Amino acid sequence: MNFGKEGETYTLVDGQPRYKDAILNNPDGLPISQAFRKHIMGATSGPFVQDVRHTQQYTTKPEQKEAMTLWSNTTQEKRMPPVSISVEDSSRYSSIMTDVNTFKDEMVLKFIMGTEPLDHFDNYVEMLKGLGIEEAIQIQQAALERYNNR
Repeated sequence: MNFGKEGETYTLVDGQPRYKDAILNNPDGLPISQAFRKHIMGATSGPFVQDVRHTQQYTTKPEQKEAMTLWSNTTQEKRMPPVSISVEDSSRYSSIMTDVNTFKDEMVLKFIMGTEPLDHFDNYVEMLKGLGIEEAIQIQQAALERYNNR
């Protein structure tokens, strides 16, 4: 699942699997990610158990290791608790967020694909305001305050 076939894609070194050059320095010039996919199920998306020893060998650059450490040490400090929007505000909130989410999804793709220059980000924020995002935030803030007062 995680390492492929012993002797072909990995060997055991001191009882630990170590990828061979067929993966890490692929003779066909494949990047590691593509070499993995030829042999290893755990390298694809899906409900697989990923062996930490796979990740340790796959993340070889200092930036990758730093990112793994950073993203692994998260807290729930700023996580929004399960608040309830008041009955009076629920329709307005839903209406605002339907428009906001549709616009946001469109624009995120445009920004990523480069069809909308990042120089237009301030216009994007203003459009969100025009769609009522500040009112939606106030509705969420009121719900949070009710939650915290319980």
